[in-house]
Amino acid sequence: MPGVLRHDELDITDPEVVRRLIDALRSLATKRLNVHQLHVSKRYYFSVPDGPLPSCPGWYVICDEAGSLYVGTAENLDRRLNSQDGSRDQFANPQRTNDSERNLIKAFHDSGVLGDLRVVVLEEPALREMLGVPEVLSDRDRHNVEKTLNLFRERVVGEHQMPVEDAYVPGISELWESTDGALWARALERYWGFLKPANLALEREMSALTPSTVQALDAEGWLDFLMNRYFRWKYTAPNRYATTTACLNRQVERIGLDSLLKIRDRILQASDGPIDVALSTACEIGGLGPAGGSGLLALLFPEAFGTVDQFLVKALCQVPSLAELELVRHMHPEGLTIRDGVVLTHIMRDKALSLNGLLETDSWTPRKVDMVLWTYGR
Repeated sequence: MPGVLRHDELDITDPEVVRRLIDALRSLATKRLNVHQLHVSKRYYFSVPDGPLPSCPGWYVICDEAGSLYVGTAENLDRRLNSQDGSRDQFANPQRTNDSERNLIKAFHDSGVLGDLRVVVLEEPALREMLGVPEVLSDRDRHNVEKTLNLFRERVVGEHQMPVEDAYVPGISELWESTDGALWARALERYWGFLKPANLALEREMSALTPSTVQALDAEGWLDFLMNRYFRWKYTAPNRYATTTACLNRQVERIGLDSLLKIRDRILQASDGPIDVALSTACEIGGLGPAGGSGLLALLFPEAFGTVDQFLVKALCQVPSLAELELVRHMHPEGLTIRDGVVLTHIMRDKALSLNGLLETDSWTPRKVDMVLWTYGR
């Protein structure tokens, strides 16, 4: 129809849909795991040192220290921004007749016109989930999102130029009583600033973990996941990784891979039951105590569990208004029990429920509360 915007599933003729789209893009752009350093390699290519990036479709905004520079879309974000074939843009072709904006960015960066680069990646599956769009976007809708993002890119990324660690975040006692959603969001984003760059890729992988992913593993795959993914995520200190994996190896030698796989099955079945049963079941894995077992539950079931460890206890001890303060103060942070884990899990569940009610959202989970508190207990 003349004078009416063309669209498919994503109706950009509806102002409410457009507002929700912009808000969703802004929300994704504020997540630290979606912001990466962007390097120019060998003059021709882009690379992401803390990659790989997600291999799904999506959009991206290239920025320098002064602001946003370029908006693009990609069928595969990692290939477009972190591979030679996908990011060359004909720059190595001596027969090319002109250059794209991306090539200008590469050249201007190498000549010093542009400073350090970063890229904000916005995954299509995450955006569709936020907008309630079940089907993969058509090319038309995907390009409409790209054009909308380009028009409103300063609203999407422009307000988030200041690093999270430089923004004001109150102490935990003040934050705990706060009803300011922006403060809580900022405190959550701080989590990513505490991680070593070398650990970011594994952190992103673990953040995307689902029960179905683990359920699909066979016995050898389950052991490999524990040894090379979960234990490396949980125990970043080399000595702790060595001692805990040694316990796991001894358990496998004693009970066999099939019995270890049965523990996984019981963990998945126990998630909806009593907290103490779920924690005790996770702790049946060799090398895992309440802290390690709860960490696994938090990754698999973030809507029900958070990690119960020494950092959580140390942070909660700084909250004078906490109803369970005396119980928490009597806990041994480095020797937590299952009973302690039940108390702490209830605290995180209650806080997530309270935040969702106060902020009129459903995004807060015990896992996110745990992530906030971890930064205060360090």
